[in-house]
Amino acid sequence: MQTIWEDPDVRDIVEPRQGQPYLLLEDLDDVWQPVLVEFVGYDERVARTAPASVAFEACCAGIRVVERLPQHLAGTNALGWRKFVIYATAGNVQILWEAHQDARAPAIGGWVLEALTSVGGTPDGFTTALGTAYSATMSIHGSATAIDPVSGAFIVRGGDDGRSLAGVRAGQSEPSAADPASKVAAAGTAPASWHPDPTGRHQQRYWDGSRWTEHVADDGATSTDAV
Repeated sequence: MQTIWEDPDVRDIVEPRQGQPYLLLEDLDDVWQPVLVEFVGYDERVARTAPASVAFEACCAGIRVVERLPQHLAGTNALGWRKFVIYATAGNVQILWEAHQDARAPAIGGWVLEALTSVGGTPDGFTTALGTAYSATMSIHGSATAIDPVSGAFIVRGGDDGRSLAGVRAGQSEPSAADPASKVAAAGTAPASWHPDPTGRHQQRYWDGSRWTEHVADDGATSTDAV
């Protein structure tokens, strides 16, 4: 299987140093260098033995970077950075699911599948790194946690659920608190899914498409708490 460092675009953003791939963060401008440095910091803290919150925060950081990253960056390969962050986020959501069975993982997995498709990543028999990441994420996106806790129906999650968790919208250049998922849901326009708890008592609360339910989640563990 090809590694992510062998991808033609990702090769443009790394160089070998002491036998290891080294990200050329110094090639980024003053705006994007701190953004990518911050993401790498989140990513490096992720481990199967770390709390679920670490993997979740890294996933959200990855979503925010990709949603904000422009198509072109002076002096470096923007597509290479995009592929690198998407691939890393696919690995982080896999840890979030496999190590913690976190109820938020399928929503993030939906975003990862959408993002991988946008850069040409599709199932390819485990030939490329992006294709392998796609296949692995499909099992997370279709996991049993993507179930309506009220009706039991399977929920097909897309990228919007993942974006809501990260606090961004499609095509939004900067994360904004002006339109959080709770306000969208309160307006009756959001599909059935998990969203940030509008009461503030829990990390997530389930919106059934018309109202907030008693189903809540914290660090991947679900329980009930009336609104």
